[in-house]
Amino acid sequence: MTARGANYMTSDASGRADRSFVCDPSSVGSARQFVASQLAANDGPQQLIDDFRLIVSELVTNVIEHGSATTIDVCLDVSDPEWWEVAVSGGRSLPADVAAPQTWSVADPSQHSGRGLGIVLSLSDEVVVDSSEYHLAVRCRRRRMQPSLIQPS
Repeated sequence: MTARGANYMTSDASGRADRSFVCDPSSVGSARQFVASQLAANDGPQQLIDDFRLIVSELVTNVIEHGSATTIDVCLDVSDPEWWEVAVSGGRSLPADVAAPQTWSVADPSQHSGRGLGIVLSLSDEVVVDSSEYHLAVRCRRRRMQPSLIQPS
């Protein structure tokens, strides 16, 4: 295992925390817990923590089920005063129709699969997919304050 192998974690005063996980179903719960504990330590509201736990769960599960990665990297960034952000990286490129978040929707409940990316999109204010031949990363962002709660100056 290299220095950046599975279960490697960094955290710094800048508001970023990174952790690598083994690409295995047992890592889904660990990734959820990592994100929840980091958000709680940064005064994240409980609804945001719950939503990001679900986002990470869906994204990590997709890497495990559909990717070819041996590790999954999860990065949480709380440094921006206007945004909460989580990124999940692992595996290789996606087909063009899947790499476009605006095409994601929640599948019909009778379908065996296909709900995850639609759930991720519905819980995020912004989703960016970086997909190349050798790299795949999905970054999800949420505003710290909902626009309806922001008071005009």
